Amino acid sequence: MAAVGDGLARLIAWSPGDGRMASLVRRVCARTLSLPAVPSEVTVGEPASEAERSVAEFAEQFSVDVSQISAEQRSDLLKQLGDDAFGAVVSIFIADFVPRVRAGWKRWASARSIWDGCGSRSGGTTRRQRGPAFCSTTFCPPWPACAHSIPSPPSWSGCGRGCTQLPAMQVAA
Repeated sequence: MAAVGDGLARLIAWSPGDGRMASLVRRVCARTLSLPAVPSEVTVGEPASEAERSVAEFAEQFSVDVSQISAEQRSDLLKQLGDDAFGAVVSIFIADFVPRVRAGWKRWASARSIWDGCGSRSGGTTRRQRGPAFCSTTFCPPWPACAHSIPSPPSWSGCGRGCTQLPAMQVAA
């Protein structure tokens, strides 16, 4: 999960635009999604200009349903920002995407499952038996076991065809 967190941090750092506009976009997207906002260096309340109003409206619709952004909203954004519209839209994408990914990872990580190397819910070797080299792969999550799991596809269960590279969830005792 650390790699995902590092990737999200890099994505946030790449977010273009001035501090005020990026902060406005982050606040609007977070409020719309009811999720914590991506951190900002500048505190912004409401839009202070017609350009900021246009960006806030576009960001809100982007977070609600990107497919429903109207031609008027696109046109207004381009009219208000000109060549800076692309950077604003990238900021909106990041401000919308990062909180969703963080919330998804937090929810998924709360399952606190461990991986089984052969796809069996009760058999196979656990990551503890395989050692740290196996656990450094992308398949081993860093959290402990719990009583909940997702069953593995039947084709992985005890297949004996090198399925050590195909993980499945295991219920911990």
